[in-house]
Amino acid sequence: MSLIINALISFISIILLSITLVSAQDRLPCVNKTFTLVTHVISDNGQYPFSPALIATSIDDLNQLFEPICISFEICESNLIENHNYSTFDPTDEFEEIQTIYNRDEVINVYFASSISNPSSASALANNNSVVITEYNSLAAGIGLFFGLSHTFAGNGNELVDGSNCLITGDSICDTPADIFSFGDNFSNYVDSCVYIDTVQKNLSGAFYSPQINNIMSFFNVCLPQIFTDDQYTKMANSASSSTFW
Repeated sequence: MSLIINALISFISIILLSITLVSAQDRLPCVNKTFTLVTHVISDNGQYPFSPALIATSIDDLNQLFEPICISFEICESNLIENHNYSTFDPTDEFEEIQTIYNRDEVINVYFASSISNPSSASALANNNSVVITEYNSLAAGIGLFFGLSHTFAGNGNELVDGSNCLITGDSICDTPADIFSFGDNFSNYVDSCVYIDTVQKNLSGAFYSPQINNIMSFFNVCLPQIFTDDQYTKMANSASSSTFW
């Protein structure tokens, strides 16, 4: 019975996401651009944590999510990196190394690693034309970072719940509610079965938090359907349209 219920929930989530994406196309900018990806899968002691099929699925999901702003992605090259030293990725020391050794120019280089050591709970990072992810469903968050988004919990809890300082703190986006989560926090203290349960922490004005737990840039993005907000889409569209990209 539980399998049937889970399948039904997944089906309903897909339908809701499709309706949301179609509706969003009418009010958002259209970039009309395809970005090329080069994928780099890093060996973890001879094992590769991401299969070609899993990567292809993640690209399909990515294209669906970015359809409202007319952005698509395609893979032009796939590489295996047989250096397990990068499998637990430390951006402090290793971003410059992998970019120097493995990066291709004028593409988005996506590195698939087993884990990230700094911060240890991160599953997506971006730097220049490189993205590092550790979970296939974190690719959208990595691309969001690439296009200039921040996590919804940016700002160390300084964003007020009423949104009155939303432009100058947090993720600087006003249609994403304030989010108190921090790297290293225990996920289970915040969300249970995709319901926000924290009734302890209050923001500086004394109000309880109510973050968008299915936002792709939150740390609760396992909840379905995963979404970007209109302001997040607009910021990414503006970034993708800039002359700094190819």
